[in-house]
Amino acid sequence: VIEIVDYRPGAELPPKLGEILNRQAGIPEDIEEAVRTIIADVRTDGDAALSRCSERFDGVALSPEQFRMPSQVMTDARQSVNGDLLEAIDAAAANIHAFHERQRSNSWFMDDGDAVVLGKKVTALHRVGICVPGGAAPLISSLLMAAVPAQVAGVDEICIVTPPQSDGLPHPDLLAAASHVGIDEVYALGGAHAVAALAYGTASVPSVDKIVGPGGPYTVAAKRQVYGVVGIEMVPGPSEIVVLADENADPAFVAADLLSQAEHGSGFEASVCITPCAKLAEAVQRQVEQQALALPRRESIEVALDRFGA
Repeated sequence: VIEIVDYRPGAELPPKLGEILNRQAGIPEDIEEAVRTIIADVRTDGDAALSRCSERFDGVALSPEQFRMPSQVMTDARQSVNGDLLEAIDAAAANIHAFHERQRSNSWFMDDGDAVVLGKKVTALHRVGICVPGGAAPLISSLLMAAVPAQVAGVDEICIVTPPQSDGLPHPDLLAAASHVGIDEVYALGGAHAVAALAYGTASVPSVDKIVGPGGPYTVAAKRQVYGVVGIEMVPGPSEIVVLADENADPAFVAADLLSQAEHGSGFEASVCITPCAKLAEAVQRQVEQQALALPRRESIEVALDRFGA
């Protein structure tokens, strides 16, 4: 499933590593142009454009009244999920909160002694929109890693956009996770049209100050194109991970980290372990093969690791 590449400093770069380092990172121009058209459509026609895009890209005809999830739907989703999942969400949220609490910036002021006050005032954003990918696997971790830091920072309003499934609702696990961490504003919208709605606002979707979160090439292109109208945290590319490990590393943990990115499904994910220990490399290779067998997205994992795993 994952190839072991022997590379030593000063030696010629093996072809496999060259493929990983030069994998496609840009967005094709045809996608950029399609996104420009979508954004212009949403700016002009608002909710009507969102309904058209939802039917075209998600295969679900939604009226503007169906974009935002009713509170009862959120409550039902939270009550229907497995208790173990809620416990895992609690544990992850607590860890994320503890980490980002240490990153908080505080306002400070000083008097230079000549009737001049200098300083820095730190003010949280008023409203933030989070893009959470839909698809085959609900990325609860993406939701938590964007929502919890915003809560720590003191953002007043946090909303989530995530694509609908065939029933017109986002994945119930995502709804449950959002509800569980106290977010009740979730829209069944995804892709470039959701980004455009967050940036410019419609009658049903208020605009935001900043858009964060990952997504496919249409979402990424849209975030880049609306930057300046709103803030964005970054222009994310395909997921990638590099694990530095010595002979003391647990191969099961290393393998799990590599697989966590390979399963995202675009086929361009890169998962690399760098180690001076040949025995560890072999053990990680065995663990990757064993763990992949038990994962539901095994085919996507195999494609990504075959192309950009080492």
